[in-house]
Amino acid sequence: MTAESIKLVIPGKPPAKNDKHKVFVRTGQKGGKSIGRMKSEAYVAFLDRALEAWLATRQERIESGLWMARIRAYWGSQRHLDHDVGLGDVDAPLECVLDALQVVGAIDNDARVVALIATKHYDKERPRVEVELRPWEVEE
Repeated sequence: MTAESIKLVIPGKPPAKNDKHKVFVRTGQKGGKSIGRMKSEAYVAFLDRALEAWLATRQERIESGLWMARIRAYWGSQRHLDHDVGLGDVDAPLECVLDALQVVGAIDNDARVVALIATKHYDKERPRVEVELRPWEVEE
């Protein structure tokens, strides 16, 4: 049995595009160098908050079907254009959020998400990411 929809609120600053990995150079025993990647501290902290949010929902894991995700990122800083908007790019947190949903167990594979709506907002007092997953109706 699969949930009709899943909603969760992940508190804290939304992750940026470059928050997921930290790149470093390794020097081998024979002097050769290689580039490695590891999860950044910012991404690990986001995963911890995402896991807490997921466990608080007490909903079933998504293991079948196709899904649509609505991601609302609330940034604690703003950019002043002709309108004031949240500082981050609208697409900045998308990969991190979808990957986090899989890592924390909300969905068995984020490839099930076939449609996406992303918005960004400004909320100095309560930066966060709101995620809603709904079954996707196949269009013909």
